[in-house]
Amino acid sequence: IYLFALFYLSECQTSQNFVCLQLLLCLDRSILFKFVVNWKNKQKMSTRENQASYQAEEPTTAPKIEKDVLNGSDRNEDLFASNPNVLEVERADPEDLQRIRGDAIGDTLYSERFVLNILLKLSKLEKNLQEEEEMEKDLCTLWDMTLDADMIEYLLKQDVLTLFAEVIKATNDKRLTEILVGILANMCDLKKTRDELCLQESQLVEVLLDLSGCLDALTLQQLMRLWAVIFVKSPTEHIEKWYDLVCKDGQFIENICFILNNAINHKVLLQTLETLNAVLAKFALLDNPAKNFTELFIKSEVINATMEAFNTILTDNAGQENDTDELEKKEVKIKQTFCNIHSILTQYQQYSEEAYAAHSEDILLCMKKILKPLALEVDLDTWQTFELEVFETLSDLLEILPRCFDPHLSSYLIKIWLKFLQTQQCSASTEFEEELNRQDLSDKCLQLLLLILTEASNAELQENLKTVQSENKGRFLESVEKLEKNGCVVKAYDKIKNALGE
Repeated sequence: IYLFALFYLSECQTSQNFVCLQLLLCLDRSILFKFVVNWKNKQKMSTRENQASYQAEEPTTAPKIEKDVLNGSDRNEDLFASNPNVLEVERADPEDLQRIRGDAIGDTLYSERFVLNILLKLSKLEKNLQEEEEMEKDLCTLWDMTLDADMIEYLLKQDVLTLFAEVIKATNDKRLTEILVGILANMCDLKKTRDELCLQESQLVEVLLDLSGCLDALTLQQLMRLWAVIFVKSPTEHIEKWYDLVCKDGQFIENICFILNNAINHKVLLQTLETLNAVLAKFALLDNPAKNFTELFIKSEVINATMEAFNTILTDNAGQENDTDELEKKEVKIKQTFCNIHSILTQYQQYSEEAYAAHSEDILLCMKKILKPLALEVDLDTWQTFELEVFETLSDLLEILPRCFDPHLSSYLIKIWLKFLQTQQCSASTEFEEELNRQDLSDKCLQLLLLILTEASNAELQENLKTVQSENKGRFLESVEKLEKNGCVVKAYDKIKNALGE
């Protein structure tokens, strides 16, 4: 680009040089072609050999179009449109455009020679990257390049999956492994990469499954990102194949549990939880897996590992005061992922009951950490589908856990129901009502409350229902009466009515 800028400047007046240089250096490739073709016509070079003698430098990052800060328009397009002397690309000679592109990969400006040189050096690399700073820089550039689909296609043609598998297996360099796994995680965003890994049973799959047992946090973060992409985006017809590969390894799930139990890096913990969530969501769809799903996942070790990771992140976040908004988003994400995982693990009746039996108090403690902030929220209009998922997960847990009265849990649910009541009295239509049925949420909240209150004594009920003021007693009982009748509702209704003195 710099060379092309100089070419064009050779035809400009001195007073125009600075403006032209600024313009050229912010152009995208297609607009740059137009300037170059225009320059070529003005220059009237006598031979094509002279034109071919100029080569563009290999770019290390994808060119970006500068955006107008005020209106978001492409500033370059406005400038180009205002210049009637610039020729259209469609009118340019295809041979000229091909010469300008040189050895660019696909529709990018990335150089084949640059990429092949990196891969060649990688295949011969003997030292750690700490001693090869230039090589580390080149690999990081390649990592950035793999955000482009054309680059991924090109790397697949060069059989990098086999090359990376051999390098990762042979090296002890943590930084090198991290970079290569990060590149692979980007590549897995393309369906062709995932298909090649799955259908051809690439040697790389075995290497990546084994790598889940490594202890390097940065490598694990990229590795879990890779697996999350694979399981989230793989089509249903490939899931059984992936299930067989995971079962064949034998240690993958155990390694995930080890990471969740022992890691202190929040990014690693959250990424691993998201990977486990993706794995469960896909594998739970299988009708007849080769190895029983319940045997592999519905067990005490998995439940305990998820709670350990959840508590580690929330406990560490509690002591932080900076970046409140960022922390809140992070907490919502960990809570949502936690709820999604346990919504799946609780669906297997006897197996789920046995797996959760030893963790009844601990899992409810986790749910109370999720419910407490919801009970303290003033505005229910900010609620999204996350809050509905919380109710659904708590309902699933209460169905399989031994019945017991928890005063804190019931107190949070009462406060949330009272907020629903106040919102209904205001009866303002909101976006929330369009996406989620507020009455359904209110009824769900009451149903959860009744499941807990059925095991409370009369004295416990009276103490716990103090927050239901006299003016709300009638509405409370009326709402309970409207619920679908079952043994639990009838039993709880009679006890609540007596406790409220109605």
